Amino acid sequence: MQVDGAQLQFAGRRQGWQIDSGQLGLARLHLDILQRRLELAQVVLAIKGKRLDTTVDAQLRWPAG
Repeated sequence: MQVDGAQLQFAGRRQGWQIDSGQLGLARLHLDILQRRLELAQVVLAIKGKRLDTTVDAQLRWPAG
């Protein structure tokens, strides 16, 4: 499986969590199940939300390699 240039925007509620804004971006994902190989390039993940009195504001940037 190969995915190039994917962008996902999301928000919602689940089991007490409220995600106000979330974003997942992939420049490239390549999965070869037969060889048990996963390649990721330029992954960006950002989440803002809360659960009860706890807030979350997280970002992950995985550079191209």
